[in-house]
Amino acid sequence: MTATDTAAEQISIEDFQAEAASWLKENAKPKVAEDGPAPEWGEGEFSVSIFHNLEHEQEQNLLDEIASWIQTKSEKGYNAITWPVEHGGRGLSQQHARAYSRLERDYDVPGRHEAISVTMGLMAPTI
Repeated sequence: MTATDTAAEQISIEDFQAEAASWLKENAKPKVAEDGPAPEWGEGEFSVSIFHNLEHEQEQNLLDEIASWIQTKSEKGYNAITWPVEHGGRGLSQQHARAYSRLERDYDVPGRHEAISVTMGLMAPTI
């Protein structure tokens, strides 16, 4: 690895958003509005559950989908935007990460799972 491979890039929020929006259009499907009543608080995308209550096969499928999406995002550095480049991130600001999250909300991507959240949010930062 050279010094340029590990240097954080400098990109404006606006340019980053344009780049990320283009990438998402190529790599994810836009969410489709569902007919019917709006979900209630605590259900669907508004769920406040910490742990999933899934059968083993359903949970494995969800984890596989999430892992595949993480791998796809990681190839472009979108999985760990604020992490240092030498650890697979892009070395960008929290504002860049929030901008990406706002864009990703409009796409049908795998949800969250507690195993991934703990790994990425608690374990990885201790490295």
